[in-house]
Parts: sequence; C-alpha cells; structure tokens
Amino acid sequence: MDDHPLVLSGLRSLLETASRFEVVASFIDACSAVEHIRRVRPDLVICDVRLSNNELGPDVCRRILADSPETRVVMFSAFMDARILRACLDEGASAVLLKTSGELDLMDTLTRVLDGERVIDPSVAEAVLSVQVLSVDGALLSELRPSEHKVLRLLSAGLSTREIECELGLANSTVRGYTQSLMEKLDAHSRVELVVKARELRLV
Repeated sequence: MDDHPLVLSGLRSLLETASRFEVVASFIDACSAVEHIRRVRPDLVICDVRLSNNELGPDVCRRILADSPETRVVMFSAFMDARILRACLDEGASAVLLKTSGELDLMDTLTRVLDGERVIDPSVAEAVLSVQVLSVDGALLSELRPSEHKVLRLLSAGLSTREIECELGLANSTVRGYTQSLMEKLDAHSRVELVVKARELRLV
C-alpha cells in the first residue's frame, strides 16, 4: 500500500522474485486496501506511513489488525518521524522500516517478520524506542514533559493543587499551568477526566 505507483511497482517486482512471497494485491489508498484485507486476510501487508489522503500509519495499522489480527503489518516510511513510527509499533505493527535505509536487506527482513520477529530499522531504533507517544481515539498527541508527568502522577494520587505545590516546590500558577497543559494534551475537560484518561493510557 503506497500512494506512489513507482514504489508499488518496484516492491511488486522485488517480491515476485522470491519464492516465499506471492503478491495478491496493491493499493494506493487505505480505504480500498483495508476493505480487501478484511476479506482476504493476507499474511503480510507493507504500508506507507503517510498516504496522500492524509491517513497516517498508526490509524491504518489499527484498522487492519482490528479485522485481520493475524496479519503482520510492515510500515514503510520515506521520512524519519520517530513519534509516528513509535505509534505504529504501539498499534501493533510488526516492523518499521525506512525506504532509504542501507542497513537492512528487505527480503530477509520480511522473512523474519513472517517468522514472528519484530523488526525496527537500526538507523531509527534508538529514536523510535526512546520517544513517548500518546494516542487518544487514534490522534497523536504531544509528549509529556518530565515536570508534567510528575504533576500527573500526584494528581492521580489524589493530591490537591496546594499539596502538589508543596510536594514539588512549585508556585500555584505553575502547577495550574501544568494541569491545564495536561488536560489539553489528553483532551480532558476536568481533573477527574484527566486522571481517568491517564490511567487508561497507562501513564500513571
């Protein structure tokens, strides 16, 4: 699945030279691809991280695996965007690879994925694994700063703004500012909802 016909053609040609792989279909848009995958349930899907209809890899990966959980999804990206690649892994992708990488043998990598291995392109592994990605209803959110996470942890423990001030040695306005930032990032409209969402996301 890629919105560049030349990339699709190149991948098809490469895969058709290997005896283990059989190309059953190729698509330039996620909607058609997801519908086909739902019916066919292929062993392996290679998907571009950014498609022309503004659909991102994490959302497409989640939709694929919701209908075909045994399918192994390989996300293929022309750009190193650690947050999006990490989100793909969090949504169940079996591999994240860069199209420009010279450190991986694609056919060998796909074989390893089919054999049950999770593969992260070595050129981006450190950045991808170190980033913290949050997702609410499929939307990628900004990372939490360490100070915000400390406030969130204390809020979840039931401490008041005043108690958090004393615990962390912060001014009242600073604690309130962190709380407001957390509510915006987690799309919460109250402190109670903030704590509930934080627990759902396993942030505390």
